[in-house]
Amino acid sequence: MIELKNVSKFYYGKDTVASGFSKVSLTLDMGEFVVITGESGSGKSTLLNVLSRVRYV
Repeated sequence: MIELKNVSKFYYGKDTVASGFSKVSLTLDMGEFVVITGESGSGKSTLLNVLSRVRYV
């Protein structure tokens, strides 16, 4: 199982802060297939990159 609660990703530049996504909560069960959809620039790839660094419970 993978569970995220109110996870946000921010990118920090020299004088700016940009949000990759804000306050995402989800639960993925073992063996479950999930589709992530959204407009270009909505944070899909960023979310997958964050998920790839999650420890499995």
